[in-house]
Amino acid sequence: MLTYSETPNPAALRCDLAAPSAGPDAPADAGSASAPGLPPLAGRPGALRSYRSAQAALAAGDALAAELLAVPGLTGVLLHQHWLTITKDPQSKWPPIKRAVERIVAQAISR
Repeated sequence: MLTYSETPNPAALRCDLAAPSAGPDAPADAGSASAPGLPPLAGRPGALRSYRSAQAALAAGDALAAELLAVPGLTGVLLHQHWLTITKDPQSKWPPIKRAVERIVAQAISR
C-alpha cells in the first residue's frame, strides 16, 4: 500500500500510495493527482498540508494529520492527495513509525 523513498533529510521519508493494480508497466508518478486506481487521502484534492503538531492539525480540521502526529516519534507531516512525507525525531526508529503510519493510512483510505 505505501512505498517509501528517502529524502535529502535523513529524518524524513516520502510515502507514496501504491495503486492496487500497479505492476511493472504502471505509471511511475504515483504522486499525480490524476493517478488512476489510487484512493485519495482525506483532505482537499491536490492541496498540500503541512503540520508540526497534532494540535495544529486539529485546529485546521485535519484529522488524518492529527492522527499521524500522535504517533510517537513523528515531528512533522506534509500531505498531498496521493503521498505524504513524514519526519521523525533523531532518536526514533523507522520500523514502528512505518507500521503505525501504514495502519493509519489504510484506515483513512478505507473510510
